[in-house]
Amino acid sequence: MTIYENVRSTKRPSDIEIKETLVFKASNIHEVIVDDPMTEDSKIEFEYTLTEYTKDEYILKTNADVDFIAMELGVDLDD
Repeated sequence: MTIYENVRSTKRPSDIEIKETLVFKASNIHEVIVDDPMTEDSKIEFEYTLTEYTKDEYILKTNADVDFIAMELGVDLDD
């Protein structure tokens, strides 16, 4: 897993993007207004944290999250 902080984009990122071998998860997405000193215009960009997982890492993480939620709710997933 690799975490990239303060990533910026002119397009709002997808919450999750699945590629052939990697999964990208964007979180803490917020708009940032950026002034362009050359044109004196401002534009909206998006700043966020991007977490990159291998597919295996993401599957293990998702399974662990589901198991934890089931335990908190008292649900037996083996039925």
